[in-house]
Amino acid sequence: LEVQGLRLRQMLDSPCHGFRMWPSALLLSAYVAEALGEAHLRGRSAVELAAGCGLVGLVAASLGAEVTLTDLPYMTQHLEGNARLNVAKAPAVTACDLCFGSDVRDRFTRGAFDFILLSDATYSWELTQQLIATLLQLASDETIVLLAC
Repeated sequence: LEVQGLRLRQMLDSPCHGFRMWPSALLLSAYVAEALGEAHLRGRSAVELAAGCGLVGLVAASLGAEVTLTDLPYMTQHLEGNARLNVAKAPAVTACDLCFGSDVRDRFTRGAFDFILLSDATYSWELTQQLIATLLQLASDETIVLLAC
């Protein structure tokens, strides 16, 4: 799949929701590209939570942000693969696991990211509560959180 000039691998035959592109990721990536653009992203840091294929974070990286793509542990290899496919256009990308609700303070400091990006991840109340716990650990008063559902 090619979106916003980026190549992304999906696994449409997988029962896991994270291996395919969802509409909110397409909408949020367009917003990041058009409303924020390079002027707001170059030299800034961003984390994409529940990144799935990593589209939103890769778009931010292609516009100059230093991006960390995160998802469940079994998704890390998929995210790394999509980052490698786009290293020429989005060079400052890393991938790691992050489970909503877990204590992430030993890996990330509060306010370490200028932007927190999130799409298609609030489809159950239980996940929403865990997401809020994660956001409270990551976001400072200065952090911009962009959420598309």
